[in-house]
Amino acid sequence: FGYGSGGYGIVSNNGVDWAVIDIAQSTIYCCVCSEKKKMLLAVDGTTVYISRDGYNWETHENTNIPLLTNGVIVSENLNIFLSYSNSGDIGISTDGINWTVRHYQGIMFRSGIFSEVLGLFCFTTNNGIYTSPNGINLNIVNSKITKEDVTVYSFNNKEGFFLTELSYYTSNVIQSYLEKTTNVISALSSDSDMSMGFE
Repeated sequence: FGYGSGGYGIVSNNGVDWAVIDIAQSTIYCCVCSEKKKMLLAVDGTTVYISRDGYNWETHENTNIPLLTNGVIVSENLNIFLSYSNSGDIGISTDGINWTVRHYQGIMFRSGIFSEVLGLFCFTTNNGIYTSPNGINLNIVNSKITKEDVTVYSFNNKEGFFLTELSYYTSNVIQSYLEKTTNVISALSSDSDMSMGFE
């Protein structure tokens, strides 16, 4: 399943043949999939769209969901959906329809992700990087990374790393990761005739 800014989705059962499905009236801000709940959840402003197959969609108007949501995250471990916005709101839902919203004064949530291995949400904000074990309690990690073009991703989720992208902080994070894997890289280099090009 994929989605476009025009409020439509594209659905395929084989990755080759695709059907275009009209979902939202205006635009889809974000869409996530929960394998545990076997459902897709798309957000258009305060409207939530839910599908079990990608073709048929339910519409739910909910004024409690953070308006103009920046993103929606699924935590399969915690069995919740979490939405966040740059107005300082975090919404939590167990079914994608009913949401509980908390407001954090002075915090603009720009990007976020959940690491199932670490059991942590990670957010980039105007105040820096925050983590949370449940989407409610926030702990600031780095007050320096506040640039608007910083996006946080789960990096090597098996071992539990986070990676920031689209800023000069990326190189610092990657360098830190490479230092931890020096022995692995050395072993691979010694067993291969090909130069891996690490400096």
